[in-house]
Formats: sequence, structure tokens, C-alpha cells
Amino acid sequence: MANTLLDVLLGRPQSVVKQVIGKRVEFCILTNGERGEILRNNPTANLLAAPEVIATPTLARAIVSIDGIKWRDFQDIKDLANARKDASIETIVAEYLSSTFPFPVIQELYLAYLDVVNEYYNKLDALKKTSPDQNQEQSGMSAKSSDPTL
Repeated sequence: MANTLLDVLLGRPQSVVKQVIGKRVEFCILTNGERGEILRNNPTANLLAAPEVIATPTLARAIVSIDGIKWRDFQDIKDLANARKDASIETIVAEYLSSTFPFPVIQELYLAYLDVVNEYYNKLDALKKTSPDQNQEQSGMSAKSSDPTL
């Protein structure tokens, strides 16, 4: 299997399986665009409440599967998707999680996702430490001045 530029630069794979509340949950790291969309669609002025506000839409996108089952393959999600053909699976899952699951379950899943993100940061940091020193001379420092008085 050939490596892509993204694989090399981002230290892929970006999918991680973790045990959470007795289940095998596969998470993926959200893109910057996905994170921005979540924040735009779920604004909050209260910084302390922000994690609770963004937890379910984040999980709806970040969870790839639970015990090998993808969101769209759970019967309750299928039923909701059939009733709301105009809504995305992520929207349906976020609403379902918010209205059905108790906060401690959402919190445990979200904390596991944050662990995945922190592990990814550590992986990027390790890649950075193994890279050759990238500090080059500042632009213009290597060119000689044409001014003879300098």
C-alpha cells in the first residue's frame, strides 16, 4: 500500500479503537472544516458549557463504529433516517444522542475522543522531534547587501 502525502504529513492512521463503557468504539480525528461546522451550528457564549454543547455533534462525526457497527446500520438510526430523509446521518445521530442518552454516557464517549485527539497531538510532536532542524536563516539574511557601506 502506497503512502500518500497526507499519510506522511499527518502521521496516519487517524482512526483509533478504544474501549469505552465496555464497547469497542472506533474514533476518527475530525478535520478543521468539520470542527468549524460544529462550532458554527452550535454557538455558545458560555465557555464552561461549550464542551457539553459540542459533545454530541462531535461524537456524531468522530465515532466511526461501535463494536464494528456504523451509525447508519443501527436500526433506531435507520428508522429516524427513513423518517427524515432531508437530514444527514450526523444530524440525526447528534439529535438522537442528545435526546436519548444520559449525560454520563455522552461524557465518557467525549472524554475518550479527547484522549484520541491528545494521542494524535503526541504522535505529531514525536514526528516533529524526529525531523531534522528546520530553522533556516531568515529571509534576506543570506543575501549580501549591494550597499558598499555595510
